[in-house]
Amino acid sequence: MKTVILLILSLTAIALYLRQSDFDFMRHFATEEAEGSGPRTWTAKDGRTIEADFLSTAKDTVTVRRTSDGRTVTIPFSMLSTKDIDWVNRQPKPVEITQDQINQLVTAFPRPPGLSSGEVTNDLKHLHDKYLSMVKFIRPNTVGPSLAIIRNKINDDVKILGEIAKTSMGDHTGRRGTGHSQSAENGVVSAQRSIGWLQDTLTSYLESFETLGTEQ
Repeated sequence: MKTVILLILSLTAIALYLRQSDFDFMRHFATEEAEGSGPRTWTAKDGRTIEADFLSTAKDTVTVRRTSDGRTVTIPFSMLSTKDIDWVNRQPKPVEITQDQINQLVTAFPRPPGLSSGEVTNDLKHLHDKYLSMVKFIRPNTVGPSLAIIRNKINDDVKILGEIAKTSMGDHTGRRGTGHSQSAENGVVSAQRSIGWLQDTLTSYLESFETLGTEQ
């Protein structure tokens, strides 16, 4: 009984986290993706430096991915050295992407994951709807940075769901051991299915957006 209660509390905390993170995505300022150039050293006006990959640029910002932790950061030009700003301005402009192209990909968004019985629990449905809302928010001038933000969210969710997925339930495959309820078993399986969906199905789906900039 104690294990079941702890599992329910953990699932509740995850649900609250997933709902809160929906709002975080909308607060990010996104820019248009350009070709990455590999890691380079970026220098701020105050002399601080970071190693990061160039992702994209807009009128007065640049978006990079830090090599230290893989996180995406958007930096205002006002904080960058003149050398870095000149380098960014020399980068090739991306191919124009239309909203119709994006809308076509949105309609192909993958179905939510299910339990072995095919049941789609509320947690699985919410996970699906959360990422669908993020994808629907993508615009032609926000493809690259928006994908980076979504991937950051995937990494965060996988870490949290991993704690549930490895909860002691029999042989760690999701089959319940003696004294564990069906709901506890479903909680573990739900977390496992969610991780697989995020890392495989959703990640593969997001790659289709990256081809938009290469289509003529």
